[in-house]
Amino acid sequence: MRIALLDDIEESLSEEALAETDVLTWWGHMAHEDVPDEIVERVVRRVHEGMGLVPLHSAHYSKPFKALMGTTCNLLWRNDGEEERVWTVNGSHPIARGVPHPIVVPEQEMYGEMFDIPAPDELVFVSSFAGERCSAPVPPSAAARARSSTSAPATRSTRSTIRPRSSGCWPTPWSGHAPRSARPRRSRSPTRSGIGSAAERSRVSSEATVETFTDTSGAPTPGPGLTEFPRLPSDRPARVVVVGAGGMGSWWAREIVASGVAELVGVADLVDGAPQRVIEQSGVADPSAVHTGTDGVELALELGADLLVNPTVPVAHHPVTVKALHAGIPVLGEKPVTETLSEALSLMAHTELTGVPFMVSQSRRFFRQVRQLRSFVAAHGPTVMTSAFFSLFVEHDGYRRTQQHPLLRDMGIHAFDAARYITGADPVAVTAHGTRPDWSVYSHDATVSATFEMSDDSLFAYHGTWNARGLPTGWNAEWRVAAQHGSATWDGTDAPVLGTEDLEATARLQDEVAAETAPEPDQIAASLVECVSALREGRTPMCEVHENLLSFAMVEAAVASVERGQRVEIDELLEQARVGAIAAETDPAARERMQSWTSVRDAATAAA
Repeated sequence: MRIALLDDIEESLSEEALAETDVLTWWGHMAHEDVPDEIVERVVRRVHEGMGLVPLHSAHYSKPFKALMGTTCNLLWRNDGEEERVWTVNGSHPIARGVPHPIVVPEQEMYGEMFDIPAPDELVFVSSFAGERCSAPVPPSAAARARSSTSAPATRSTRSTIRPRSSGCWPTPWSGHAPRSARPRRSRSPTRSGIGSAAERSRVSSEATVETFTDTSGAPTPGPGLTEFPRLPSDRPARVVVVGAGGMGSWWAREIVASGVAELVGVADLVDGAPQRVIEQSGVADPSAVHTGTDGVELALELGADLLVNPTVPVAHHPVTVKALHAGIPVLGEKPVTETLSEALSLMAHTELTGVPFMVSQSRRFFRQVRQLRSFVAAHGPTVMTSAFFSLFVEHDGYRRTQQHPLLRDMGIHAFDAARYITGADPVAVTAHGTRPDWSVYSHDATVSATFEMSDDSLFAYHGTWNARGLPTGWNAEWRVAAQHGSATWDGTDAPVLGTEDLEATARLQDEVAAETAPEPDQIAASLVECVSALREGRTPMCEVHENLLSFAMVEAAVASVERGQRVEIDELLEQARVGAIAAETDPAARERMQSWTSVRDAATAAA
């Protein structure tokens, strides 16, 4: 082992020294700018060649790490001596072996999300702080074909450590690297491509050994009959496992039990006792018949489940969904599709590679009134202006109080997806502004105005706030749709009001709307029906990940516009996300798939 200091960095981090290094542990805090650029270039080049890099603590701001990530690497920080709890979310990872769950640190500095880095390959631990902030302290992240791991809270110093290749000297066991002579070659099971040709599937299947160190290579072996994704039989309910036993997991479990199309067979969560509580509250006739576990995918395989419902926290959406897809299990996930736009592109690629359906539950689409507005626009459009006004005085507890852009990220996607569905148009660009009044309990803006330019040259305006008292709109917002041959309004609760210049036609439209009174499922109950129906019919479900991408992109583009104070083009943001997704993806087939897209928009709309 060698020690490199700033005083001798030219010699200690020479080309020769780095060539003999398997893993470089970089420990820095105050002197990042003092590291010469030529040293940074050497380190980055060696990482791309296969050297492991382990940046410790404040080295997330180091030049090599920022160069490899291609992002700002910003995060939130405070030092109030708060209690930290570190939770294991991937117990099968080598670093998690023998680690207590949770690890409790009585006093600690807070490092919290969001952490501006590309999507992690794997998430091993997440931590929560008494002051309401979470972080992902050990996400092994890829840079090109190499692997870099970050370790959050650690003791500060301005030092770097080199571990040379030598007899009896192995790298840090969780760095993702072994000496090149000892690295295993992992085989990939043949997978069915959802959009590729038979020849392409044959080519993928013939790749007997591909060196890869992604979480997909460690996915469990698919159960019988799952790899080719057969249609779900229509003579029985779909067997469903819910992963995530929080509030949303409990809601999903109740809807599954009440549904005539599905059967709750399992609930998984890392927290002891949480699955049992969800089962007991679900209304299932025989709680003892519903199985529990800590790994939802493993439980679904064990039980022969037809569907995995994933209402975990957003940070877990990507690893859980990827594991399920490569195990051959369809996924119905909660919004947002995942935590970052780059992760969403990765999920698109993995869906294409496996051919296994992944649907995102956008529950507002399944309101009768939203469907009626869509039908009206189809007959009387195109639109010129659509607006949604949302106003409630809400003081959420928990992470939303310190979350960046809580209104956009929690509520915006409901209106954005509904606007796409109603108008039949997709977003092109957005200009958004946010504000935080003095009386707000939120650390960030919970009042936002955003204007989207749409693909049919119309505008969609969203105005939302959690800060205003009196005359609440309700959770669905108040809508007005202005089209070429008519206009419509909806108060978010009752039937929409439809109007044209022809009084007789207007009366007929209102009669048709009033006549639709038969009860029907809505929100997540309707999402479940749509997903199961698609599985039975062998078709792509509404809100499949490709179709959902542009709704999620609207949220992230609005966030970017607020932060930059300028207009943001959706395609530019999508292509930036693709660069980050490719850099973070170590599954060669998924990386190749993303590189093959003519554009992200083309990939999303062609499949949708």
